[in-house]
Amino acid sequence: MYKGQVSFFMKSLILIASIIALAIVVFAVQTFIGGTVETKVAADLDMGALNVLQKNINDEGCLSYIFENTVQKDVVDLAKLTNFVATYNNREPDCAKAYDFDYAVQVRQLDTDYTLYPHFIGGDVGVMLVMDRSGSMGGPKLTAAKNASITFINQLGVSDSVGLVSYSTNADTPVALTTNHQIVIDAINVLVAYGWTNTGQALVSALSENPNSIILLSDGCWNENGDPIIQAQEAAVRNIVIFTIGFGSGILSPCSGGFTGQDFLMDIANITGGEYYYAAAPENLTSIYLNISSILPVSNLTMQNISVGNTSWAYGTFEFSPKDAVRNKVRITLPVVIRVGVDEYRNGMITITAVDGELERIAGLIEKVCTQAEAGNLVKDSMQMQITYPITYDDVTKQLCMTESSNTYCKTLDCSITTSFSGIPRKGEYFILAEFDGSTIGVVA
Repeated sequence: MYKGQVSFFMKSLILIASIIALAIVVFAVQTFIGGTVETKVAADLDMGALNVLQKNINDEGCLSYIFENTVQKDVVDLAKLTNFVATYNNREPDCAKAYDFDYAVQVRQLDTDYTLYPHFIGGDVGVMLVMDRSGSMGGPKLTAAKNASITFINQLGVSDSVGLVSYSTNADTPVALTTNHQIVIDAINVLVAYGWTNTGQALVSALSENPNSIILLSDGCWNENGDPIIQAQEAAVRNIVIFTIGFGSGILSPCSGGFTGQDFLMDIANITGGEYYYAAAPENLTSIYLNISSILPVSNLTMQNISVGNTSWAYGTFEFSPKDAVRNKVRITLPVVIRVGVDEYRNGMITITAVDGELERIAGLIEKVCTQAEAGNLVKDSMQMQITYPITYDDVTKQLCMTESSNTYCKTLDCSITTSFSGIPRKGEYFILAEFDGSTIGVVA
C-alpha cells in the first residue's frame, strides 16, 4: 500500500466514524474519494468510460463474437463492427448508452505479421522496459508482468535491442540495451516486489540508455521523487516515445491532488506521442505488450514507403462541448481480437474517448427521461449545473447547440418524442428540469 493510499485510508476511517457519530450525510458526499467533488467526478468518468468500453466489447448486443451461444471474451465480430459504423454515426449504440457523458469508439486492426515481427520492416528496435515492482505489485501481478514482458522479448528480432529498469522506492541500475535478450530475461525473472513507487527516477534511468522507445508499466500513483511528467517532457524533446500500461484497479484510484495514476500515465504517453493501455486483469498484459510491439519506433531503416496494413473503424458521438464547457475527458485503450472471417482473426486495439461536458450532461438528462418515456412511463429528472455559453434547441433537427463567440457546437438528441426547450440565454448557474407529461418532454432552466 502506498503512502498516499495509507493517508487516504486513515481519512476514510475518520470519515466513517464521523458519519456514525454525527450522521452528516452531506459531509460524506463532499469528502468521498480524495475529499473533493472534483475528484469524485474524475473517478466517476474513469470508471464509467471503462465500464461502457467493456460493455461495447463483451455485451451480446454490442460487438462481441458469439460462438455456440457463448460470448467469446474480448473478441470483436467484424460483421457487427461494420454495422455499428453504419448505424451509429454520431450517436451512441443502443446497447451501451451513457447518460452522464458522451463517447466515441475507435477500433484499429493491426496487420498480423507486423504485430508479431516488427523488425521485419527493415529497422531495429531499441526499447527499454520500465517495470513497477513496488509492494502493491506482489503476487500474481508481478508474475503476470514478468511473463508478458518475457513473451514480448522472445518475439524481438536478433538485431533488436532491449533493456530493463525495475523500480520501487528507488530505480535499480538499468540492464543496458543489448541484443543479448537472455540477459534481460534473467534479470526479469529475479524481480521481487516491495517498497514505494519512484516512477520519475525510473524514467531518468531508462532515458540514460538513449532508447528509441520505452514501455512503462505501473499499478498505481508515483509517490517518491516528484512528478514524472518532467522526464516525459525530456523524452519528447529527444524524440523518445513512451508507451504506458496501467495495471489493475489501483491505477484508477485518486493520488494526492485528486488525479489518478491513470491520469499521469495518459499524460506521459500523450506528451511523447505514445499510447496508453489499461490492463484490468493479469490476463490482459501479454496482448497489450504484443500490440505495442506493432507500433514500436525503429532505427536504421533500410526500406522506404512501408505499408503496415492497419485498418480502423469509428462510431459513436463525434461532436462534444467546447473546451471551456468540458468538465472532464478520458481516453482508454484495451487490446481486443477481431474476428474477420471463419477461422481468421487479427490483433487489434479499441479506444474510447469519453467527454463529460455541459452539452453532454443536458443531452443525457433529456435522453434519460426520453428512454423511460418511450417505455410508457410518466417521468421527470433534474440537475443543477454551471453553464458557460448560451444554449439553443431546435426540435425539428433535434439539435442542442452551444455558441462560443463565433463558433457553434451541436449535439443531436437521440429521442423520438417531441421535446420543448427554450434554451439558456447566458452564462450562469441553472436548475434544469426535464419532465414527460404523456405527449411531450418539457425542459425548463
